[in-house]
Amino acid sequence: MSVPPPEDRIAIQAFFAQVAREPGGELSFHSGRLLANFLGYPPALVEKLPEEAVESFVGVGNPFLLGPVGAGERVLDLGLGAA
Repeated sequence: MSVPPPEDRIAIQAFFAQVAREPGGELSFHSGRLLANFLGYPPALVEKLPEEAVESFVGVGNPFLLGPVGAGERVLDLGLGAA
């Protein structure tokens, strides 16, 4: 897998930062509560999150479907880190 050039990374980061700051805009992909439900996040868990976090959610997977995270284990998020 190749790493995008710096100018592409900057553009991608700016795009997703904008999505995080202003959720609900017109996107070509699902986001927010609809996506969280589609990816299998438990509704009871999502309900506990701040609405701003749920509205701006643009994840691509749910690592917790693989099983519970045990004591001392860590989940590494290799996301873009746009915010």
